[in-house]
Amino acid sequence: MSSALSGLRNHQTQIDVIGNDIANVSTVGFKGSTTVFSDVLSQTLSGATAPGGDTAGRNPAQVGLGSRLVGTLQSQAQGALQRTGRSTDLAIQGDGFFVVANGDEQLYTRNGSFVLDADGRLATIDGLLVQGWQAEGDGSINPNRTPGPVEIQAGNLLAPVATTTIGASGNLDRTAPVGEVVTIGVTVYSDTGEEVLLTLNIEKTAANEWTATGTHGSPGTALTLGDGVTSDEGGSKGAY
Repeated sequence: MSSALSGLRNHQTQIDVIGNDIANVSTVGFKGSTTVFSDVLSQTLSGATAPGGDTAGRNPAQVGLGSRLVGTLQSQAQGALQRTGRSTDLAIQGDGFFVVANGDEQLYTRNGSFVLDADGRLATIDGLLVQGWQAEGDGSINPNRTPGPVEIQAGNLLAPVATTTIGASGNLDRTAPVGEVVTIGVTVYSDTGEEVLLTLNIEKTAANEWTATGTHGSPGTALTLGDGVTSDEGGSKGAY
């Protein structure tokens, strides 16, 4: 009876673990667990005997003492990523944990449901501060610094960087008449972060020859273009 009772108790533990997994099906970052059991060493009632001249050997008489719970194993498999629409919610794809601080104590979690506190620091729902490397003013990150609370202050924007190089590619109709113009609009940014619309005009000037010009602003200011237009004479289209 005691052996059977040990099995019932262990199965009750397994049901408790499964019930906990079901209860946390909507918990962000939760990892399910499984139970691991093993048998308990058997009790030997009589030992084995070797075969004799006129008798065969005899196996030992042993009675099992039931089962025992070895432990619970937590699954660290990647869960499904979900879009929440909140800019402060984060997720880790693959291995790793978020580091959060509880005073001088560092804790680890996969729960990326974060909020901003009154000081603009990224924190968990429980109020633990998320640790990381703070970005510099130009957006660069120095991983050699000591991690600290991540601050995301409202209104703190990266210094704008002006667009220095653009590129455009596509197909031009080789059969187009001379004088036809293909116009392309490209949005770039000034050193103050202002959007500027560039207009590229590609005009067919002769058979398999195209000329590119560009302007920006109003009234249009001429652009200095780098590489010109290259034409694929072997096909029905020209590449620019």
